Amino acid sequence: MERIPIQLIAAVSSSVDGLKELKAPTSIGFNDMAIMIAFGESTEMGIPTVNAKMISEYLGKKTAVPDNARMQPDEVQKYLNVLCGYNLIEKQTNPTDYKMRDDISSCIVSCHEELKSPYIDDLLFHGFRFALCLGNR
Repeated sequence: MERIPIQLIAAVSSSVDGLKELKAPTSIGFNDMAIMIAFGESTEMGIPTVNAKMISEYLGKKTAVPDNARMQPDEVQKYLNVLCGYNLIEKQTNPTDYKMRDDISSCIVSCHEELKSPYIDDLLFHGFRFALCLGNR
């Protein structure tokens, strides 16, 4: 992996940390959604795109997800819109798909302990990574 400039790490960390200040509609903060996507897109099998439907399906199935965070795709889309506005993810050719750059996801994964909400278990993030690796979108 290429060395990531310290300035990018600082900017991304600051951006994700700033998301904690926004009131999220569920117990999964906007910062936690960014971390979850970063984990999912940091797989060795390539950088997949994410969309509201696949995230909603994951949140509905996994036990690590807090009860009030099992969202429908339209609710997940609100999170994606915020992350896109913070330049953490980018819309793709298919307007429902989003992608996080490799260097951004690496920054977030490497600093996730400091960036996540304290009540969110790491299993949420690791589970999302495994779901993508196994093709269980």
